[in-house]
Amino acid sequence: MRNQSALNLVTLATTLLVSLSGCGGIFGPEPFKTTRVEGSVRIAKEPLRGGFIEFSPIDGTVGIMRSAPIRPDGTFVVDRVPVGSNAIAIVGGSLPSGLSGICDPLGSQIHRTITDSQDSKIDIDLLAEQASHELRKRTLTENFYR
Repeated sequence: MRNQSALNLVTLATTLLVSLSGCGGIFGPEPFKTTRVEGSVRIAKEPLRGGFIEFSPIDGTVGIMRSAPIRPDGTFVVDRVPVGSNAIAIVGGSLPSGLSGICDPLGSQIHRTITDSQDSKIDIDLLAEQASHELRKRTLTENFYR
């Protein structure tokens, strides 16, 4: 009986010690680098009014999706964006239907590498992004049929 009480006391003490120590980060999630990203979204020279911009880590970049509202003047500020490759999506706003495919949240064609500098600045012209995407697609198709 005495051995059982001693065992219970040791188990309780160990449990408390582990709980209070917080495991010291040894067994917790690994921290990942993030940075603040600011910039603008335009369609040619006109700002995209409203909606949200989303940064989703891709190609092995570790992190979680971050989003922020796009202001009426087309600018945005997003905190804690994962450093590395990100797909950029636009949700809502006054986005013409012809441009929605290149910045769709489920398969955005807009990719940027975010650096760990103090603040990153990104300006996105959706018309230029669409033209670039169409050119890449056409080049891939032509190369495939050669």
